[in-house]
Amino acid sequence: MTQATESVNRNPSLANLAKVLQVFREAEEIDPLVAATLSYFKATLDYSLIWIGLYDRKKHCLIGKGGKVPGKDSSFLTRSLSLSAGDRLEEVLIQMQPLTLPDLGAEVRAGEWAQMAKHWRVQGCLILPIRQKDLCLGLMILGASHWGFSLREGEKAQLEIVLGELGAAIHRVMLSQHQLRSATKSSTEDVWPNLLQQAQASTDINQRLTAIVETTHRHLTPTRTEIYWYDPLPQRFQLRLGYPAKRAARFSSDGQGEGFEATAVWNFYEALNANRLVAIGDAYSPFKADLTARLLREFQARSLLAAPILGAGELRGFLLVKTTEARIWDEAEKTFVQGVTHVISLLAPLEAIETTIQTIRNDQLLLAGIARAIYSERDWHKSLTQTAEQLCKRLQAERFALIEADAETGEFTIAYQHHAKSRRPLPSVLPGLSEVDWKMLEQAETAVAIENLTADLRLFTWRPDLQEVDLNSLLVCNMAPGQQPLAGVVLVARESHSTWSQADRELLQSAAQQLGVIFQQFRLQQQTEQMQKHYQALDRGLAEIRQAGQITVLEQTAVHNIAQSLNVPLVVLVTWSPSDQVARIAAISAQNKNFAIHQDSVILLYQDALVQWLLQSETTLPLHVGDLPAESRQWLSATGIGQLLGTALRTAAGHEATGIVVVADGPERFWRDRDQHALLTLANQLAWSRRALVLIDVFQAQRSALQQLNWYKNRQLEEFYKMVGAATQRLQRLFDQGKIPADLHFEQTLRQFGIAINSMLPLLRHEQWQLQTSEGAASLATLLRRAMDRIDSLVKKRQLWPQVHNLDSRAKVAGDMVKLESILYEVLAAACRRSPAQGRLDIWCQPIDDQFLEIAITDNGTIEPALLAELQHGRSLDLLAPSAIDRLPGLILAICQALLHQLGGDLSFYALEDGRTLSRLVVPLADPNQVTTLMK
Repeated sequence: MTQATESVNRNPSLANLAKVLQVFREAEEIDPLVAATLSYFKATLDYSLIWIGLYDRKKHCLIGKGGKVPGKDSSFLTRSLSLSAGDRLEEVLIQMQPLTLPDLGAEVRAGEWAQMAKHWRVQGCLILPIRQKDLCLGLMILGASHWGFSLREGEKAQLEIVLGELGAAIHRVMLSQHQLRSATKSSTEDVWPNLLQQAQASTDINQRLTAIVETTHRHLTPTRTEIYWYDPLPQRFQLRLGYPAKRAARFSSDGQGEGFEATAVWNFYEALNANRLVAIGDAYSPFKADLTARLLREFQARSLLAAPILGAGELRGFLLVKTTEARIWDEAEKTFVQGVTHVISLLAPLEAIETTIQTIRNDQLLLAGIARAIYSERDWHKSLTQTAEQLCKRLQAERFALIEADAETGEFTIAYQHHAKSRRPLPSVLPGLSEVDWKMLEQAETAVAIENLTADLRLFTWRPDLQEVDLNSLLVCNMAPGQQPLAGVVLVARESHSTWSQADRELLQSAAQQLGVIFQQFRLQQQTEQMQKHYQALDRGLAEIRQAGQITVLEQTAVHNIAQSLNVPLVVLVTWSPSDQVARIAAISAQNKNFAIHQDSVILLYQDALVQWLLQSETTLPLHVGDLPAESRQWLSATGIGQLLGTALRTAAGHEATGIVVVADGPERFWRDRDQHALLTLANQLAWSRRALVLIDVFQAQRSALQQLNWYKNRQLEEFYKMVGAATQRLQRLFDQGKIPADLHFEQTLRQFGIAINSMLPLLRHEQWQLQTSEGAASLATLLRRAMDRIDSLVKKRQLWPQVHNLDSRAKVAGDMVKLESILYEVLAAACRRSPAQGRLDIWCQPIDDQFLEIAITDNGTIEPALLAELQHGRSLDLLAPSAIDRLPGLILAICQALLHQLGGDLSFYALEDGRTLSRLVVPLADPNQVTTLMK
């Protein structure tokens, strides 16, 4: 405690604050409180102007209590300043919120303060309320010599603390004085027995109300006490009785007597309808300044209390207590007025009991009639018409509508509406509701009542459409309470502002639930019929697409069926081949000239944004015509296009797309889930069918070419065999006859001719249409020598330096030696062709184990990355996609790779880090004693 005291003493600002707070706690009069506050602010705040004024409620003025100004003339600070309507100071008093003025002297609504600010050369100022809870007790003004005003660091908290404590202290002193003044008044407990006794003295409701009003008036001593009754249909408050009998002017501009429209003071009506007491006292009001001024002016009062009179949870009227002088309403007075209205609320329903009973009977008969009409009539519209007429008659409404929610679009469709022939119908589609309104309809236990559509924010998105047909008061009900309003919504509306009773809401809720049952059955039947038609059209389209045997017929059949299944005026099929750069429009289905496009349009495949968007999308893609760039609009040029839906023609994840399908409709079209499902299903079937036909054409062409090649090869080999054989036989006869001299070289040549001819015989007899393998063995050295002899011309032409390493002359290779030699030759020839001139060609031989031998060939050339990837991992699953092994040299290398694999070996290719290429052959090893005759 000693340390805290020493800390305060060392800080002058805290010491001053402690002193002024001590004065607030101990003072019994208001003037010492204000004086201490001014002294503290003069010492701590460095502003040109400091002023405090307390509010006199009776005179509606501010009484200056002094302060600080530039110069010596400070007499203005202690003057009494009257307040006028719209005054800046009155605004702060009523709203109890700080107000900053950049130039007090230039402020039109500052009154005398503006003149004095110019005199003192004060510009920026801050006006602060001195308040206690919801009661404003005065004002404080801080002014600066420069334009604009902003508090310095720490000053905001300082002002809030001191002014808050000042307001609490002033209110404490005023409350103490008020209690002393009211000590002579009669207590509330003494009034209640008299009031209740007079209320029971008569059976007539008017006499009872008159007695209650007189007793209330004598107890509270206001200027006048009145009771207003509320008529919900025109939404009007009507004066029922008042005391004293003298009547004052009212909201009577409509000529309906003393009363006023609830819509004229809507916030006042909402407060009463929410069972809130309205108290407007000295410098206090729960409303904004304009509404407060209007109420006080029209009621000819300075202060008033208005307490709602309720019956069965609904507003029946209100009790008004008003004075022509400023007055502070204490809690006891407010509680008393509320108690009086509770008594009136108990008496008011008595006169309406008979009417209520009759209304209940009529509503029961009405609901029974609706049920009979719904379940007995087979004609849905006739049943609805009867129901709508009965409900409109009972609820005094001009319009009935049955509204269906669309779960996909979020919009609402008018399924049925009933109104007079002279009235305009509601639009067929209403916009979607906000999340708040959606939850409101879902959670509402009874119908939702909107009495003034203009002033109510509920169902805001529907407001323009409803007001377009002059609707101003609504009763809206969810057909399935507690659930999302997807089952449907019933709407009953009036053209005038009016109130819906609890009985009205309950009646519509009961009727809506009955309508909901039969409407759900009707809607399910409609949906079933629509889905049946949809799937029939889809099944028919799939069948026709599957049956098409030619690509052109298939494409035209597909777009025709897509147009029918989706009911769209335009379908466009764009196709291309995998290696193409330009796409073409293969087929079009256009219903009218507004959706006609040119089929010969050029589409740049990799530059058209629409094509690329669809290729990147895994499913269907809905678009608006405004989303399309200029390139796509050049070929989608139809003027009627508004909404588009497209998808790519795909068959599998590893296959390339070969086309797109685009469907188009007008700007009002919404693509539902079933539309997207239908397009995706038909497009997938089109893609597979089209792919199958393309592959069939490709394979037939390849088969035809291979057959022709094989036929030509065999015929040529046959001729070669016959010609060489005949020549060899003639030479042999001549040699045998001695006509050719014996010569060893000639004999060897003749023997080689015989070997070559005999080697062709198995090829012609057994390998006309399919390769056959034979088992044999040969020396690795012989195999390499024969292969090297065959590439000798390539080596010399490119000046290469081939070298064989680690050759084991004892190693023998097993398998079909002719094919192994051909494979080794093709691999060496490819290495030579890709090697630069004067490059190295290294051949490394080493056994892997006792079964396999590795032949590694390195060269200084580079192999195409795409070819290397396909040789390592295999070609794409998409047989229509471009491939590096469909052309030379990849074609030969792939053939060699597959053939060596069939012979029990392996062939692979690698790109080394130093830029060289490695070709690795793995061949089976043979028994050293096994030797083939061919390679001896």
